[in-house]
Amino acid sequence: MSEQLIFWISGFMLIVLGYLIAFKKKMALIAGYNEKEVKDKQGLARLVGYFTISIGAVTAIMPFLMQNIGEYAIWIFSVIVIGGSIIVLIKAQKY
Repeated sequence: MSEQLIFWISGFMLIVLGYLIAFKKKMALIAGYNEKEVKDKQGLARLVGYFTISIGAVTAIMPFLMQNIGEYAIWIFSVIVIGGSIIVLIKAQKY
């Protein structure tokens, strides 16, 4: 039960951070953000914010996935996080 609680709290915190970035435009929450180098603040906020919300949602449902598909859930989670991070890094270059 304590592991589930940790996943849920972590997921909720990521969802809140993503919301603050995507909808409230709290750009200071983005690591390495430099306003002088960003052409499209709105686009970058949406990209990073939505990705953070997505990772938070996947983190929150991890206990359910681990119960139902076992060890494979960890591999799926890893692929989603690493693959998604690479995609966001590539797409963020246009902003």
